[in-house]
Amino acid sequence: ILIILVLALRIFGRLELDPKRRGPVIQCEIRVNFVIFGMAIIASLYGSENTGLIAIMAAIIIPLTSTISAILFEVYRGGRGKPMLLLNIIKNPYLIGAALGLIFLLLRIPLPQPVEKTVSDIGGMATPYCLIVLGGSIHLSRFGDYGRSLWLAVLGKSVIIPLVFIPLVVLAGFRGDALAALAVMLACPTAVSGYTLANQCGADGELAAQLIVVTTLFSVVTMFLTIWVLTSMALI
Repeated sequence: ILIILVLALRIFGRLELDPKRRGPVIQCEIRVNFVIFGMAIIASLYGSENTGLIAIMAAIIIPLTSTISAILFEVYRGGRGKPMLLLNIIKNPYLIGAALGLIFLLLRIPLPQPVEKTVSDIGGMATPYCLIVLGGSIHLSRFGDYGRSLWLAVLGKSVIIPLVFIPLVVLAGFRGDALAALAVMLACPTAVSGYTLANQCGADGELAAQLIVVTTLFSVVTMFLTIWVLTSMALI
């Protein structure tokens, strides 16, 4: 993820001149939709009782990429001094939530059962709710407005990243469920919550929405091909 971030910063930092578009484009490359795609695919391959590895990966990668995206959006928002930038980063709800979750996890602070169930139910609603909001907010007539920005980001996310990094993971010696989890992560579309984050931070929410929709459509093909190739080669 960090290697992809560095490459995205270098490439799109030069190619995308509009700061409001640069954040959603870079976010598209690093964020992954583990909730809908990752868990379901690993469960279908190895059974629901063997999703522990990808659950651990999700617990690390989702807060990490959400935090990085929130910082990028604040940096690219521009127009303010460093103290105000730092204050806005600290006040970002995504960062506050990730920090609180990490504190509770590390200190092993248990939540009361009613609170835990409520939080779990709200968490289960988050992705479907975001999809509904996304579907109601996107403007099909504006798909032509982002031609270069949209398709370069989609090319990177849906084609180049899986083609480059999955063979590297195979060469590194990963096999079985570990390889499957990493391959799914690399072939997943952009996380749906990225649309909400982009709007909240004053970035181009319409571009973020279009990137989510298009990478999700592409992932139907790329995910199938990824799993089929790895399975046919007896790697997973």
